[in-house]
Amino acid sequence: MSVDVYALVVAHADALSGGAVAALEANDLFNQLAEEMPEALAAMLHEHGPFLFTQIIRDRLRSVRAAGMAGKAAEQFGESAADFEAGRLSADEFTGAFAIPYRVGPDGAVKRAGEMSGSDHLYVSRNYSESAKTFKLRASVHAAIAKKVGDRRTDEVYTEAEYAALMRSCSPGSGAPAT
Repeated sequence: MSVDVYALVVAHADALSGGAVAALEANDLFNQLAEEMPEALAAMLHEHGPFLFTQIIRDRLRSVRAAGMAGKAAEQFGESAADFEAGRLSADEFTGAFAIPYRVGPDGAVKRAGEMSGSDHLYVSRNYSESAKTFKLRASVHAAIAKKVGDRRTDEVYTEAEYAALMRSCSPGSGAPAT
C-alpha cells in the first residue's frame, strides 16, 4: 500500500492552530515520519525534492530582499534615497531598493540592484522566465492528469511509478521541454 506523505503533511498543517511554530511542527513531523515510514518519506523527498528546494531557496531570497527594504518606514526610505543620491550614503549604507541582492550569473555572483548592468538584469529576467516556464509546465501536466483522472483518484489511474515519472518530467533539470 502506497502512503501519500505529502497529503499527511498537508493534513497535519491543516490541523494546526494559528499559534503553531512551523519549524518546530515540521521537525517533529519529519522525525515521526522518518521513524514510522522511512521508505515513504524517502520516496516523497525524492519526488518533491526539486520543488521543496525551490521553495526553500525562494523563501530565503524573499526574506533577504524584504529585509533590505523593511528596515525603515516609508518616510525614512525616502530620506535615505535622497541621501544616497546626494552621495551622503554609500551603497552599503543604503538599505533601499538598490540594496536588494540578485544572483547575476551562472557562477553565483551576486550584485545589489544598484550595481547591476543591463546584462545582469537580462540574466535575472531569464531566470524569472525559466521559473515561469517550469510552473507553466507543471500546471499543464496537472491539467492533463486531471483530464485523465476525472472523478476517479490518481492512484486508480496511474501507478506510483507512472505518476512519479510525470512529476519528474516537469522538474527543473529533468531534460523535459521548458515550454
